[in-house]
Amino acid sequence: MEVPKADIACENFIKEHNLSLFKLESKTEGQPPVFAQGDKTAAYWGYQIPNEERFAVVVSPKLTFDEKLYKEGGLKESFASNFEDMKEIQKVAVKIPAIMTKKDGKYIINQPGLLRFS
Repeated sequence: MEVPKADIACENFIKEHNLSLFKLESKTEGQPPVFAQGDKTAAYWGYQIPNEERFAVVVSPKLTFDEKLYKEGGLKESFASNFEDMKEIQKVAVKIPAIMTKKDGKYIINQPGLLRFS
């Protein structure tokens, strides 16, 4: 079975930049979503800010942006965006990464980022 070139490019990028991968662990109404370490299918990629327990977080370029990810996958709480205005999404741009902090082995968004869909 052949691995698509985009998957290989993403895996190489993750390794070259020593990125951490995050998946949504839990989400409670009125609380920030809680994330855990993920694998190569993770929705969020984070670069650890040197000498800190904080990460600059972006969305995986391999994601399919849909209503489920937006409402149930932590996207709505992690990034301000124009998602609700879009009928069809051609591309996404990360304008500002979200800032995530590690606390007690869990990861929480402290400062939402900004995405622009077109």
